Amino acid sequence: MTAMGKIVLEGWNPGLNKVALNHFLRGRFGQSLGAAKRVVDDLLENQLIELAVPDAEMNDIKLALEAIGVRVA
Repeated sequence: MTAMGKIVLEGWNPGLNKVALNHFLRGRFGQSLGAAKRVVDDLLENQLIELAVPDAEMNDIKLALEAIGVRVA
């Protein structure tokens, strides 16, 4: 069984690439277009978002999100 952790998206930085974030959520987490759009919209409204991720991939996912312009806790 894969150990899971969570990443908390706590905000966004100026220059956030919304399209890239949407594509990342759809590709990496298998979210539908609508679900990914809701996450992006919620983030833009300063809501905290929690994503369950495998511990082994946590750092790579965090770096990818930060590169897109997401502030990760």
